[in-house]
Amino acid sequence: MYEKVSHKTMKLTPSLAERLLIINNFESQRPLRAKKINELANIIRDGLFLVGEIGVATLMYKQGERVLMNGQHQCSACIQVNKAIDVVHEEYICPEPEDASLLFRQFDNAGIRQLKDKVRVEMDSLGLEWSSKVGSLVVAAISYDKTISANQKIELLKHHQDFGEFLYKLIGAKDNGRSITFDAAHMRRVPVVYSMLQTFGKNREQSEDFWAQIRDGEGLKRSMPTYKLRNYLLTHNYGFGRGALGIKTASFHEMISKCITAWNAFRRDTTTDLKYYIGKEIPKAI
Repeated sequence: MYEKVSHKTMKLTPSLAERLLIINNFESQRPLRAKKINELANIIRDGLFLVGEIGVATLMYKQGERVLMNGQHQCSACIQVNKAIDVVHEEYICPEPEDASLLFRQFDNAGIRQLKDKVRVEMDSLGLEWSSKVGSLVVAAISYDKTISANQKIELLKHHQDFGEFLYKLIGAKDNGRSITFDAAHMRRVPVVYSMLQTFGKNREQSEDFWAQIRDGEGLKRSMPTYKLRNYLLTHNYGFGRGALGIKTASFHEMISKCITAWNAFRRDTTTDLKYYIGKEIPKAI
């Protein structure tokens, strides 16, 4: 667990902001966003900026390296405007990588940190090499039917690394460093990944075969469950549809139901017409 060792209010001057940005080298830090910097700069110019929040962490697992954990956009805006602002400055000690990940997730006051940002930091603390997109899909799928906090959702990642590796190998391919080129956009959807999680828990080997057929569409016959599900996923999306591209809309309930229906038929080696009944519960994967 991280430890807060100091808390004070102070003036963030442009010179102090420059010194803080020198230690803005936390390996999982979000990229600086020019739009956010300009927004803050305009607020400062207009005299409407209230109180910022600066967080600095000492990483004991990296020989006491000090890093700027929160406040990079505020520092950059302060320098751009060349005007001091009021901030709360806090110092923390992080004994282990997971402590740094947990601390990173607590700073949301200066602009909501997206799930993918928090997931990326947790993945780094666990030594995972997937893209943040794969990690985000895993977290969204494993927490889909759970009423839990954002922190609890992220914590689930460490208990589902096998599934994450399965998903990464199925729909992700490393291209250039941490950037990822995905195959099969029709499978990069939370209800589909949730369905993958259910099938993965039943039989990993058959699940890999099932979803690879849906990804590639090679050698499929029209009567096969995988052919029918692939065709459905290629022509449907959930939430907002893209009618101009011929994409129809479907609910989470419908998409998951059809995925599990196809899986159950695949396991039984039977055919299916993927009938969907809106009033029925989602089928259980066999």
